[in-house]
Amino acid sequence: MSPSLPDPDGEHAYAVRSGGSVEKLSAESGECHWEACVSTTYAAGRPALTRDAHGLLVASSAGTVYRLNAATGREIWGTQLPDEALLPMGPYRKSRPVTVSGPAVTDRSVLHGTCGGRIYRLDPASGEATVVAHLASVGDGDVVAVSTDGVVRRLRTSA
Repeated sequence: MSPSLPDPDGEHAYAVRSGGSVEKLSAESGECHWEACVSTTYAAGRPALTRDAHGLLVASSAGTVYRLNAATGREIWGTQLPDEALLPMGPYRKSRPVTVSGPAVTDRSVLHGTCGGRIYRLDPASGEATVVAHLASVGDGDVVAVSTDGVVRRLRTSA
């Protein structure tokens, strides 16, 4: 199960279980208010609420981000991020979109990164995805981010 997400009202929490089961639970009793299912073996990271708290965002490990109605669990949209990454995973390799973290919500959009080194902005209403940055690792573990408008930033990770 992914880490649960408390609702701003403090009365509910959302959880995503292995196999793609998404639940809205009573924070007090644990009673399930609704259950929905998204297409994933496991969720990538923690779910997130849209800025207005009406949408629940869930990311699959295969690179699909879903928006569900937070009150009912009904799927509003699902967007497959157009990213390819060759990711070594134990004795085999996976070549297709891979995500390991949940979405991040900003004032106007939703951001989501992939293991292919891209950061996407998703429109919260439509789910339309556009690349906003490319990431690369450089010496000493630092990360370089290049936005689509040409701005380059180096993030120092070493002391």
